[in-house]
Amino acid sequence: MAEGLGRLFSTQLELAEAEMQSRLLKDAEVKALQAQVHPHFLFNAINTISALCRTDPDKARELLIQLGVFFRSNLQGARQILIPLSQELRHVEAYLTLEKARFPDKFEMTFDIEPELADLEIPPFTLQPLVENAVRHAFHGLGPQHKGSVCIAASQKGHEVMIVTADNGKGIPAELLEQLGEQAVHSEDGTGTALHNIRKRIAEIYGRGKCMLKGFIVDDEPLARDELAYLLGRTRQVHIVGEADSLETALQSIAEMEPDVVFLDIQLAEDNGMELAKQLSVLEQVPDIVFATAYDEYALQAFEVNALDYILKPFEEERVRKTVDKVMKLRSAREKRAAPSPPLGPDRTGKLAVSAEERILLIDIDKHRLRGIR
Repeated sequence: MAEGLGRLFSTQLELAEAEMQSRLLKDAEVKALQAQVHPHFLFNAINTISALCRTDPDKARELLIQLGVFFRSNLQGARQILIPLSQELRHVEAYLTLEKARFPDKFEMTFDIEPELADLEIPPFTLQPLVENAVRHAFHGLGPQHKGSVCIAASQKGHEVMIVTADNGKGIPAELLEQLGEQAVHSEDGTGTALHNIRKRIAEIYGRGKCMLKGFIVDDEPLARDELAYLLGRTRQVHIVGEADSLETALQSIAEMEPDVVFLDIQLAEDNGMELAKQLSVLEQVPDIVFATAYDEYALQAFEVNALDYILKPFEEERVRKTVDKVMKLRSAREKRAAPSPPLGPDRTGKLAVSAEERILLIDIDKHRLRGIR
């Protein structure tokens, strides 16, 4: 019991620290994007509205409303990690309305968005900076005869969603393409900081290299499996790669499919989920475990087998969503710890860091004390 409690507290502390660091990073990056709003954009918008007040008051009123929408979206973005796609598109449309008032014939904008994706949650300031980059840089130097075109498309294929911004402008020099998004670059037209920040925030929120967790459900009740699969799909962060109703079929399938996380019932018809969790711990690719059961008395035993969470039937959507968020954050923190780090040795605080299996031991050289940190 003591070991189970220790694992539980360790997991919660690790999660809290990972969440705090993640939020600080994303907040800093959003503020950096906010700071990039070009002052000339505001001045030019006000000048355009001022001129239209005399010649077309109705148009001036419309533009003034769109300017308010633009800056309201700009401010709200700093307070939210995710917003609906429809809200980000309103931000884009407000910007485009103001730009087209200044340059009616410079470009045209098209949207090809599947209606069911309107409520899809994405990080704020994901699309607007890309569209602004296209308007400001893509058509420069191509001459008045060139009719610019910018398109945003969003479509879903299976469990994956693809959002694309494209234009028919002059393109990006080949020598800069590999650097864009990875780091800020030096050029006559800009630094690429917005692209770099967008990429970092997407990686921080969804994970590097993949946007969804591969999930596997083990439960002997078909309806329970269907309900959990539905709720996990609603999070748009988990792709169910397989299901099983027994220990034997689950173990074989999980070894072959290598899911990131297994949602595991405890009381199966002829098997015990705790036993399966122990067997999974020796696989070459060990998945994370979340127990999904009607029995609350096994909670401490669950953490003794390194379960990340424990959700009870009947499943509640908000509870399932919080569990998925927890798994994502813990996996992100684990990946960061696994990243290459400087050689261990004496640091400026007088401590010597020594690797000891999965723990880091900090030896205070001055006070000769030994502390273990997971």
